[in-house]
Amino acid sequence: MVRWLPTPERAAKFIKKLRKCPTLSTKKVQSQESFDQLQQQHRAMNSLVKFATETQAVEEEDDPGSPKLLSALIHSFAAHNCDPTPKAYDFILKTLSSSSRFLHIPAVLCHLEAVERFETPEFILVDLMKSLCKGGRFQEAINLFCSIPKFRCVPSVLSLNALLSSLCGTREGLEFVPDVLLKCGQMGIRIGDSSLRILIKALSTVGSVHRAINLLKYLISIEMTLDAGLSSVILSALCGKEDYSIDILGFLEEMEKLGFCPGLGDYTNVIKYLVKISKGNDALDVLNRMKTDGFKPTIACYTWVLRGLIEAKEYARAENVFDELLVFGLVPNIYIYNLHISGLCKQNRIEEAISMIGFMEELCCTPNETSYEIVFLALHQAGQLGRASELWKDMQSRGVNLNLNTHLTIPEGFVGEGSMKEAF
Repeated sequence: MVRWLPTPERAAKFIKKLRKCPTLSTKKVQSQESFDQLQQQHRAMNSLVKFATETQAVEEEDDPGSPKLLSALIHSFAAHNCDPTPKAYDFILKTLSSSSRFLHIPAVLCHLEAVERFETPEFILVDLMKSLCKGGRFQEAINLFCSIPKFRCVPSVLSLNALLSSLCGTREGLEFVPDVLLKCGQMGIRIGDSSLRILIKALSTVGSVHRAINLLKYLISIEMTLDAGLSSVILSALCGKEDYSIDILGFLEEMEKLGFCPGLGDYTNVIKYLVKISKGNDALDVLNRMKTDGFKPTIACYTWVLRGLIEAKEYARAENVFDELLVFGLVPNIYIYNLHISGLCKQNRIEEAISMIGFMEELCCTPNETSYEIVFLALHQAGQLGRASELWKDMQSRGVNLNLNTHLTIPEGFVGEGSMKEAF
């Protein structure tokens, strides 16, 4: 009998079939291992959170060199045969900083730097820097910023701006800013326009407006676009200062040459400042300029301009402004009316001021104590005590109660004229 021998082609085909036995692919095995590892890390994280919750009320100041949370992290992940994750370190650092246990943070950072091998996410270090600054540990926050590369992390503008924002939140922290800027140069970190904007806003807020202006000019000198928001912040800071020697109109003109277009809020701040420094006519010019630029002045703008003009004894201009706001359809408030009444009284037009009080009631704007007090004082100064008595009775019939100063003024006037019966 002749024995059949397979050809090489048939043998190769037979061997290939044998290889198709049901076994797991390498990809599936790796996927299963990754899933198992994630489960172990999840269990370890749960154990860590449980430990932190149970020991939250326990003070650890007696053992600052060996924080219990760090030990719990190491043992929890070791018990589940897996390595600690960035999320676990983030949890520990936030737990320690939120409970002000800052003494334990260096040990955690030391372990993260020396033992772990993963690239530390930048947000973990950024959040920690913010917490340190919030706790007044500015130097520690700066040291952490300089140590970011040690944690296998590349510092970016995100971490720089976070540190600058935190430092600029207080006057104490602001003193550390020059040191940070110096270290940025040593670390090769470029200070961009976003970082400078943070500094400009901070300097304006704490009152170092001239430094903020110099920084703004530097931004423009290096051909960066003028930020309208920053210009508004600086302008607002200038207007809020008690320094009445500031040439606010000159500064506004200089900013406009650089491309700044003031808005309604900017014009309002300038008007307020000009009135505060007794420049009512200049405030009126700014009001007119607002209208030229297409802005409709608010009732607040008119209130400040009226106040400035009346204080400057520009009564004719004040009346024109009052008429103008009525033409524009704005509804005068009690402050507008009181200013107008005050202007009339200062011109010795007291009867018109009294008529204005009646006009207010017709327009559903009830006169307040100040409205009557202005008129009473004007009548007293003019010696018209009989008219004051009539107004007093009318006021009492309306149920209006004046303050103590006015109560004392009226009897004093009558007594001075010898009218004791009217006084009491």
